[in-house]
Amino acid sequence: MCYKIQLILAFLLYQCPAYCQQSFNKRIDFNYPAQLFTSVETDSSGIYCLGVFGDSTQYFQDGCLIAKFNNTGELLWHHAYTSIQRPLSTYHPNLKWSSNNNLRATGYYVKSDTVGGIILDFDAHGSLENIQFQNKLNNSNQ
Repeated sequence: MCYKIQLILAFLLYQCPAYCQQSFNKRIDFNYPAQLFTSVETDSSGIYCLGVFGDSTQYFQDGCLIAKFNNTGELLWHHAYTSIQRPLSTYHPNLKWSSNNNLRATGYYVKSDTVGGIILDFDAHGSLENIQFQNKLNNSNQ
């Protein structure tokens, strides 16, 4: 009985076509001491990745890193955005297409004792179209 099951499984495995999603694993240096992609969104033209980077200056500043890869993993473009007034932290996986065909990401900033939310809108080429700082919260214990 066991022999028949093995024969049937072998037949199915060798006769059925396999379908899978193509992936890649590459190491790319964007010339920042620290960089991390946290979110991925795709369309027919490629793969968009959102993440963060950190610089090496005093009072370590972080910012938003966005890149596009083709379907075989070749880097097409990348952009980095930061603000001296409010660092742009996009650690959480949150890159989505908006209703107007822009890429939208959310994040947060921490400056002194203030925490706030950020909404970032990018066009299909990674250019920052709009940035909104919202929901300021004071971290004081009052």
